[in-house]
Amino acid sequence: MISNSSQVQGFTYNVAHKCYYIAFNDYLFKIDAKGNLVNYYHFNAKREVEGLASYKSKIYVAMNKRAEVFDSNMVK
Repeated sequence: MISNSSQVQGFTYNVAHKCYYIAFNDYLFKIDAKGNLVNYYHFNAKREVEGLASYKSKIYVAMNKRAEVFDSNMVK
């Protein structure tokens, strides 16, 4: 998924949508339960993801530099 040997900076499983989310730098990948790439998202915030969590239909993204947590409604 990332070819510059970046380390995983966030990982979570969403029970409601039965998928995984993996974050590297400012990219977020959505992986289905079989391990297939479903979609990916790029944040152009010049900040890296420091952690991920999910609960019901929301995903929570912790960003570096200023300690902030963003949430988003996920679409199946």
